[in-house]
Amino acid sequence: MDLTNLLFTALFCIIMGHIIYKIFKLKKTIHTLLREGVPAETYFSDKSFAWNRTAGKVNAVLIEYIPPFTSPQSRGRYYLKVDVTFELNGATYSCPNSPFTLFPTEQKSQAECLQKMLLKDALVDVYTDPEQLKDPFFLYKGARSWKEIPQVDLEFV
Repeated sequence: MDLTNLLFTALFCIIMGHIIYKIFKLKKTIHTLLREGVPAETYFSDKSFAWNRTAGKVNAVLIEYIPPFTSPQSRGRYYLKVDVTFELNGATYSCPNSPFTLFPTEQKSQAECLQKMLLKDALVDVYTDPEQLKDPFFLYKGARSWKEIPQVDLEFV
């Protein structure tokens, strides 16, 4: 093996090692952010202040379980599938997005409590972009993540 091939091989190994390191670092960062609810809170905070708010009606709430795919020690995750409709300018629209449908929880009891609360109250706040009706989302009692679900309600559901 000549010196040029050796240098290219070493350079290739260094670059590939750096890429693999960056991928694992990015995966860990995304995993941490998703578990802590930071992206949900930030995303929904920014939009809830700038977008129009209207009342939405909860028609149905289902819990979807996603089994762990990384290791047997990992816990599965629970998402809510919520059928919310709202009216705007005489037309009825669907609004499937919320912190609870986009971000999961590992606690089945938490998902079941929120399911009961949503079905009991049957009303949520729907936020729509004032310039175009694209990607509306709903919040329940202002909660932007699983951590912000009103604890008082959890005790009485």
